[in-house]
Amino acid sequence: MNHAIPFLVYGPLRAGTTMLRLMLNNHPMLANVGEFDYLFAAARFGPDGPVVDTHSIRHNFAFQHAQLSLDERLSGLAVIEDLLEQIAARKDGVRSINVHHPIDHVLRMMPDAKIVKLQRDPRDVARSSVQIGFTGTLYHGIGQWIETERAWDRAKATLAPDRYIELRFEDLVADPETELHRICDFMGVPYDPAMLRYDEQSTYDRPDASVAFKWKARMTPEEAALVTARAPDLIASRGYEIPPGVRPISSLRRARLHWANRIGRWRFQIRHRGLATFCMEKAAHRLGLRKLHGHILDTRVNPAIVSRLK
Repeated sequence: MNHAIPFLVYGPLRAGTTMLRLMLNNHPMLANVGEFDYLFAAARFGPDGPVVDTHSIRHNFAFQHAQLSLDERLSGLAVIEDLLEQIAARKDGVRSINVHHPIDHVLRMMPDAKIVKLQRDPRDVARSSVQIGFTGTLYHGIGQWIETERAWDRAKATLAPDRYIELRFEDLVADPETELHRICDFMGVPYDPAMLRYDEQSTYDRPDASVAFKWKARMTPEEAALVTARAPDLIASRGYEIPPGVRPISSLRRARLHWANRIGRWRFQIRHRGLATFCMEKAAHRLGLRKLHGHILDTRVNPAIVSRLK
């Protein structure tokens, strides 16, 4: 669908994709201008063709932060095509964008894209997901990693070997020059040392090998076994360690974890948005009051989210 953005950087949330985006965008011949999952999440493929929920795009904090414009004359995938063109026009170079939405779904809209696939140990992903408020428990913190990796397995089976490159976060922080050389070769540009000076234009630190596998020191053995129990075969297939004590989780414990996750997320949202905003947003959403819900998102929720962007 879109040739203005020929490359996608794909991986789970909290896997280091933002750091990699900054590295790429600091190269004088490359341009990675942000994360745009909300575009692809808004598209649905039904029996009558693709439908794009422009309401969800219009009231998304990332759309508002990016200051893009929706062309009301367009419909279907033309909406996403137009927004991608706007994004691509913002910087010259070999362009890419970051996505975390299931890649097989994204490729239905960008079938010719090539992919830089980043993976990270899911126990570290789970820890970071709880810290940032995406989930309320470590057990649920691995959920998006599982979805991302299973989608990658589905897509990879359909891709020619020259359509993708795979790398590990742990290798990227341990030997960034080697990994960035690989990526530059894949994207058709020479390596530039400026890629490792992204900290001069951002709040992110330079690569540090000590941030890899932190779960081994920060999780108890019981926590590590609990998280791993959600997808031990998938974790092992990515070459990561399976700790001792991993066993299936009972249905009763899953139910308890489900409510712990909900409560944990609610507490985080109340702490960062306020109780009144939390209650109003939930009520408007539950009652299907789309106009009111959009107003609450625009005036209360989204400003709170943007204020915490790093």
